[in-house]
Amino acid sequence: MPLISCNSEMASELRGVHLFHNGASQCSQRVRLGLAEKGVTYVSHHLDLRKGEHLRAWYAQLNPNLVVPTLVHDGQVIIESNDIISYIDSQFDGLALMPESAAGAAGARRWLALSDRCKSAIRVLSFEYLFRNFARKSATQLERLRELSGDDGELYRFHRRYVEEGLSHEEVGRSISEFRVVLAQMEDALGDAPWLLGGDVSLADIAWLCDVHRLAWMRFPLGDYPRVGGWYERWQARPSFREAVREFEPLHMRLFLRLQGGMRDRLGRGPRSWTSQAQVAVVPGSQS
Repeated sequence: MPLISCNSEMASELRGVHLFHNGASQCSQRVRLGLAEKGVTYVSHHLDLRKGEHLRAWYAQLNPNLVVPTLVHDGQVIIESNDIISYIDSQFDGLALMPESAAGAAGARRWLALSDRCKSAIRVLSFEYLFRNFARKSATQLERLRELSGDDGELYRFHRRYVEEGLSHEEVGRSISEFRVVLAQMEDALGDAPWLLGGDVSLADIAWLCDVHRLAWMRFPLGDYPRVGGWYERWQARPSFREAVREFEPLHMRLFLRLQGGMRDRLGRGPRSWTSQAQVAVVPGSQS
């Protein structure tokens, strides 16, 4: 369920639409894109993740998962980006993002579910190819994360393992394979259509745009999927992309990622180097 109960007095007092997010966060991009496509005005609450602003007690009350984004609408709290964009579409006027036909709606739900199942893979690849130089949490931040989420908290366990062990060659390879499977499915789904479910932008496209954008940052071999490439170009031409994604990407960050990606490519350490060796992995439920 997208709506959650929480103990945040602050949230209960908020009226209108409030988004707690981060500029470079891929899930935040997804929600901002949904808001932009629907034409929904919102109050922005930007959190600096590098400073650990998502690890403060007030935010833990708002979002027990300690991640961004979080949407508050007239005191109601909605977490998980795909749930949020579905909520936005159902609650506000504007462009209908869920297809009206039963088949179209079922297709949108399948793409949303597949996006949810690939969250772990996109995180692994992001930490390996984009953020590894500055993603390790300090001992203080790690301890704070443990205090808020407990020893069994999924986010705490991931960051502790990342600090102590890093990411294994095998899990990086599995994550690359997962996305090669999904991109092939997208290539087939697009066919001669401009969007994943036909002639109009839908929740399916919004759910997947920010994953593909993140893959482009890390120089994933998107050239192997020309229809997906054309779909990505169409997205970049939309005003919503500039408003929700590009305007939140500082120039220095784009330059850094471009230089870093080029260097890793030349050294044979980027995702392109896996093209010939990655084994096809079945994404759980991807064929359902």
